Amino acid sequence: MLPMIKKSNVKSCKTKDLRLRLFYLKGERNMGNAVHDKDSQLSYLKNRLNMFLEVIDSMDPESTDVDDIDRLIQMLDDLEIKQNQFKKDWKDEE
Repeated sequence: MLPMIKKSNVKSCKTKDLRLRLFYLKGERNMGNAVHDKDSQLSYLKNRLNMFLEVIDSMDPESTDVDDIDRLIQMLDDLEIKQNQFKKDWKDEE
């Protein structure tokens, strides 16, 4: 099963610690076993998207800078790469 990050772990961090939260989330992504079946892959994508949304919800617009936005974009890019990889896996299974 994919590692889950509790909502409280993200929400409890101060907004100025966004870099740390993003680093933590990136580290979570690299943990766990490979995801091969469709159900696990879909769960992975949902989990990553939920974490992304939690980070956005916890951000303070007044203290967010360009680097923070760049990191958010990188998270979306990483998610898109995984989605494309899973999509290819699903086509290969047909």
